[in-house]
Amino acid sequence: MTLLVVGGNERMKRDYIDLGKEKGFKTKVILKMSSKALKDFGSPNAVVMFR
Repeated sequence: MTLLVVGGNERMKRDYIDLGKEKGFKTKVILKMSSKALKDFGSPNAVVMFR
């Protein structure tokens, strides 16, 4: 299963990935939105959005 994390803190990126792995997810973290980021979304099974 895949998890997409949008936003959050740059220093926490590794923690987001590790936590996702611990829960059985392949995690992709997008910290800053760009037109390229929109193409990278794909079709994740779960999404976490930070403001």
